[in-house]
Amino acid sequence: MMKSENIANLIEQWFYSADRLFKIDLTTNSYVIGAFIKADDYDELKSKNIWRVIKSSDLIKWKSSHNLELTELINGDLINDISFV
Repeated sequence: MMKSENIANLIEQWFYSADRLFKIDLTTNSYVIGAFIKADDYDELKSKNIWRVIKSSDLIKWKSSHNLELTELINGDLINDISFV
């Protein structure tokens, strides 16, 4: 489980590089590869330790549409580790 501050410190420097992907290891022994998205609700979600992620498989669609329906919300309590891909 990662705290909001730890997650923010790891990812905020890379928000403006849409090509920067992360491997997000989850407590469920699975992982997600994708990019963290800074949408209008970023500060609200961050305060709740919830993070908006676009999976790598949807990244091309996201770049052309910025459709939030393509994103997934991940609770920081389910995140074990974040690494750069």
